[in-house]
Amino acid sequence: MSNLKRRVARWDVALALLIGATLLGVHLYLALTPANSFLRWFHFDDAFYYFKTAQNIVAGRGATFDGTGATNGFHPLWMVLLLPLFAVARGSLILPLRLVLVLVGLLFAASVAAFYREGRQQFGAVAVLLVLSGWLLTPRLYLQVAAGGMESTLSVLGLLTFWAALAAMERARRGTDPRAVAVVGFAAAFAMLARLDNALLVAVTGLMLLARWRRAGVGWRQMLRLALAFGLPGFVGVGAFLLWSRLAVGTWLPVSSQVKMWWGGLDGTVYGKAWRYRLTHTAGRFFHTPLRDWPTLFERYRALWLPRLLPVAVLGLVAAALGWWLWKRYPRWRLNFRRAALDFMLWGSLFHACYLELCSGLSPLRDWYWSAEIVTAALLGAFLLAAAAQWVEARGLQRGLRALTACVVVLMSVAFARWAWRAYSLQNGHLHVYLQQANWVEAHTRATDVLGATGAGALAYFAARRKILNLDGLIAPPAYFWALRSGRGAAYLQAHGLKYVLGQYWLTQAEPYRRIFADHLQPLTTDDYDGQRLTLYEYRP
Repeated sequence: MSNLKRRVARWDVALALLIGATLLGVHLYLALTPANSFLRWFHFDDAFYYFKTAQNIVAGRGATFDGTGATNGFHPLWMVLLLPLFAVARGSLILPLRLVLVLVGLLFAASVAAFYREGRQQFGAVAVLLVLSGWLLTPRLYLQVAAGGMESTLSVLGLLTFWAALAAMERARRGTDPRAVAVVGFAAAFAMLARLDNALLVAVTGLMLLARWRRAGVGWRQMLRLALAFGLPGFVGVGAFLLWSRLAVGTWLPVSSQVKMWWGGLDGTVYGKAWRYRLTHTAGRFFHTPLRDWPTLFERYRALWLPRLLPVAVLGLVAAALGWWLWKRYPRWRLNFRRAALDFMLWGSLFHACYLELCSGLSPLRDWYWSAEIVTAALLGAFLLAAAAQWVEARGLQRGLRALTACVVVLMSVAFARWAWRAYSLQNGHLHVYLQQANWVEAHTRATDVLGATGAGALAYFAARRKILNLDGLIAPPAYFWALRSGRGAAYLQAHGLKYVLGQYWLTQAEPYRRIFADHLQPLTTDDYDGQRLTLYEYRP
């Protein structure tokens, strides 16, 4: 390697380090800000489902959120990483959250390293640096990955590690080498344990590998050896969590997944309907409608859905036609696409997205559900930028492109740091809504009272002297979900001594709560703070 190339390579590494250091430095800064400031970063209440459960585990109460029974409504590897933080800071509510911020910063830095290390081999340093700075240093996109302390940052790292292992295997043409395939298998296990539904992307990858090995004429014995190398780490890792769930909690699948699937088929729920429910409902309407009335029904659905679906369908067809033309027109692009393992990521993420849209019961879907799609979009962006960078360099503009890349990275890093400085101040005396609501609840209830709330994560965490039941069931024992589904939810809550309910008016109007609380809630007092309203109801069986 010439001296010039070595200097350019060192400069590229320095820019990648700048991106990682900026992300880590911002999180270290956040960890030192007052609680009223950094709690704004934890903008999703769901993260506190993990924190409260981790707090109970290290206190010796077991894997429980509310103390009424064990739960498995979490992704295992994120919980494992949280436990040492809560063990070290045991007895404090604020210190563990500061440590979580540092942990997330380290995960971001590791993601930068994973992407850059393999990405520069596949796409070139320019494309990778531009994608990393435009993705992770843009506040809106950064917040999608950070997701307020959910498992999404770990999931992104797991998916990038999985892709890097696949791409390294493809680049070295070692797709039939059991050792290279085993590396991919362990990376797949990491991705799945970080977020369990990443198993959908991993499963598609496994099927594509099987098809490839078959086309390459690999014998059955060798194919079995390769399949075990790929699948065994994930089978053991995820299988261990599922087995623990069955033995300790009483159900194989995470209760949160079961609850969401159930939500998707309910009428009148605030959580929305899954497309599987919409499609079966529409088919049922046509089945029960006489043929002579079908034109009227067609017109009704046309007016309802055509304005929504037509733009999506047109854009999808245009994108598919453009992609097909490029695929046929530029064979070298096709080769580079496969060499970078993007075919695995693209088809896997499409299957994952279809599953979420068709089967998930939560609508609109949360930011952290889309880790696979976010990572795939970043990889595709790097692939396209690499083609553009090659076009520019072919015209003798290498130095200008390098200078532009350096300016973008530096400016984005400075802008990101300034955004964090302004958004999370070192001086903030305004009590955060999480803390205010916890104080308000403790002022209006007694320590022996049992309360219920949906989205009860932060409330249960900070109102630590109150027992707060998780009414949505996402982090509750499976027994509560089974009771809710079978119409015995009221009996379950009464058996656990429910006295007060915290929430809003729709608790008496929307499913699945209407069947429990209609005509049984008496409003006592309401707290309005920072645009959020919380009403305390007395539960009267």
